[in-house]
Amino acid sequence: AITDYFAESPVSYLSLNCNTISRRSTSQMATLPFEHVILGDNVSNLNQNAFYEARQLTTVEIGSGITSISERAFTLCTSLTSINIPSSVTSIGDWAFSSCRSLTSIDIPRGVTSIGYEAFKNCSGLTAITVNATTPPALGYNAFGGSSCQIYVPCSSIGAYLAANNWSDYGGRINGIPPCEGLDVKYVFRLT
Repeated sequence: AITDYFAESPVSYLSLNCNTISRRSTSQMATLPFEHVILGDNVSNLNQNAFYEARQLTTVEIGSGITSISERAFTLCTSLTSINIPSSVTSIGDWAFSSCRSLTSIDIPRGVTSIGYEAFKNCSGLTAITVNATTPPALGYNAFGGSSCQIYVPCSSIGAYLAANNWSDYGGRINGIPPCEGLDVKYVFRLT
């Protein structure tokens, strides 16, 4: 088992380039010493709970083989400060990053079409979320609950986000990705 090997040989860096990343038990990831993980381009499946409660994890680099970040993939990674979500990702599952309190910003690629229920709930360290999709992704209930961060979307799409199901709950925090030239964002905000 991966946990048996690394318990004997502690390291702070892990690079994986296999097909599927999954986890056998909650306690396994919590005890591994990895701070930095790179998921290579050959990794195509990031299963449910893959890094659940990997509390020592600080940075994750996801390769272009991943199209979906599964349920609870990074839940309770309380030291996670940085994660790149590649343009290949189209969906972010329920609770995918829930309680990642050390994340300060997240950049969601334009190809993402769905963000799950409480996907970023209790990410209290977040100061900014940038969503690059021009069409608002389907958003699960309370996806950004427990955070008061600003949400940045394409300037031309502010109205669509403000009108979209569950996005409207964050209306006071939705802003255009700067610069929004020739667009009076406050005026668009008042219209909705």
